[in-house]
Amino acid sequence: GNSSCMNSSSGSSSCESNSCGSSSSSSSSLDEQGMVREYVDSSFLQVNAVPVALDVQRITGEVVRGTLMDIVTPVVGGHAAARLLVISASVAPLLCCCLSSTLARYAAEFLGTLVIVTTASCCIVTGNIAWKALATACIRVALTYATGPVSGGNLNPAVSFAMGLCGALQWNEVVRYWMAQIVASFAAAGCVAAFVPTLAESVVLGPVAPFSACYAMFAEVFYSFLLCFVGLNCIVSKRNNSETDRNEFYGLAMGFVIVAGGFAVSSISGAVFNPAVAISLDLQMGCLGGWSVWYILSEFVGAALASLAYKVVRPDDLMDGEVFENYEPMLLTKCFSEFIGSFFLMLTFGLSTVTSSFAAAFSASSALTCMTYSLGDVSGSHFNPAISLAVVVRKACSKTEALAFCAAQFLAAVLAGLVCAIFDAAGKRQKITLTVGPGRDYNFDQACAAELFFSFVLSYIVLAVATTKLPSAQASKHGFHVAFCIGACVTAGCVAVSSISGAEFNPALGAGMLVLKLTRTELDSLHALCHFFAFTLAQCLGGLCAALVFYFTHPKQRRRRRLGRRRRQAERDLPVREEVASILCEFVGTFVLVVTVRCC
Repeated sequence: GNSSCMNSSSGSSSCESNSCGSSSSSSSSLDEQGMVREYVDSSFLQVNAVPVALDVQRITGEVVRGTLMDIVTPVVGGHAAARLLVISASVAPLLCCCLSSTLARYAAEFLGTLVIVTTASCCIVTGNIAWKALATACIRVALTYATGPVSGGNLNPAVSFAMGLCGALQWNEVVRYWMAQIVASFAAAGCVAAFVPTLAESVVLGPVAPFSACYAMFAEVFYSFLLCFVGLNCIVSKRNNSETDRNEFYGLAMGFVIVAGGFAVSSISGAVFNPAVAISLDLQMGCLGGWSVWYILSEFVGAALASLAYKVVRPDDLMDGEVFENYEPMLLTKCFSEFIGSFFLMLTFGLSTVTSSFAAAFSASSALTCMTYSLGDVSGSHFNPAISLAVVVRKACSKTEALAFCAAQFLAAVLAGLVCAIFDAAGKRQKITLTVGPGRDYNFDQACAAELFFSFVLSYIVLAVATTKLPSAQASKHGFHVAFCIGACVTAGCVAVSSISGAEFNPALGAGMLVLKLTRTELDSLHALCHFFAFTLAQCLGGLCAALVFYFTHPKQRRRRRLGRRRRQAERDLPVREEVASILCEFVGTFVLVVTVRCC
């Protein structure tokens, strides 16, 4: 302990001696030696720690400001946005000085927000708008893991606002986070100005034609809600991310939200979802206070709604002790969880279809993945009546719960289908032709077979990874792989057979798409209903087949009630059944893999 104090003391004294740059080198050396001896005294350290830190930060600010001025001025001259970089570099050390007691948290928020905003802005100004969602999601994942242990990885004023409403952050902390994030948005504007001299000509913030401002703001509300809701469930939740058992998927979950919303509504609002990005884009356009005001308002509304929904699905966050340990979500809470997950799954799939997104498969699977990470420990994250059926046959869920889940799933999907129909009408219905039943060049039997097969695959994956015991060697009880496997299965199925059947694999999703399609007057309603019921039957049959195959491939996971002699005989036969199960698992896995490759 004494050696560490001496090291920190010598570091502080050297910084303080550097601040006296006008003295000679010999006197500085003597002064430094004397200061080292003085700093060893603990009482002196306690009194002078803050002044020394403030002095170090002041000097650092002057050095950084001078260096940036030397670098930026020859490159971009007197460009207004470039001067923002210098101003931000001047303000950042001052901000750090005011918050010296918890400097690391605010520095992490500043750096993370700076990199995210700069990445998103560069994608826009360089014309890579189509891939902005993926680039922003990737950097969001990396920085969430990098800054999460330090500041919580908010990196977004709306997320900080939602955490303040839920009590996860004190309001004075929220304001300080906002200061760091807003300063980062100014600095990001300067960085982008240094990269792209002709800045204002290529930056666009606002609704994307033919959608009006109202639709763009609603799109921002929806996916800001999703981003904040996932952040609260994966970062703040006492059960999903407890202090003694941290999950390892919180960063991935946040990234999947950006992929889901980015590909779904980039053709509607530009998929901002972050007030810091909106402020930076407005600055780059040279009109601070323009569209950014409306975007910020929409994103904060989404954050407020997310905090309310979080309190509904996580009432146990207010509990402690044995009450918390013995808590079991009520059926109504579980149904609300299924409602939210099914709503955003259908909304993302429908808007990706309406806007003719080239990455609809990634968008829909990302929505399913992030919601599974968020709500898996609340309701099991079925979001699919075929999966609920398979789980009931597996005896991992009661019949009453399954029926309630199915009702919530269908209700949410129909409501989301109506929302998508409104967006479809606003988009002039010119971008895509909605069809009912099999795709072009395929018949009805082939479409039903495709739905049955991949509904079987999806249900089997859910049973195998979500209803079985986790390996004892796994560090966390939170299954990192569960949601990822389910989302990967949906991605594979959508890519493989979307041109054959539409790749729904979900009766509730089919109901939502039916509502969307029936708003098109050129479609035959009776024809659409017949195909919906046929696909629903195929999907449910796929779920039943998955439960049957799971029974044979996972003999250890069977729910047994055998007694006496029959139980002892079953235990003796278990090694033989396990050997057969291993062979069957290899067969099923290889069969599914080959069929998927051939369909592609």
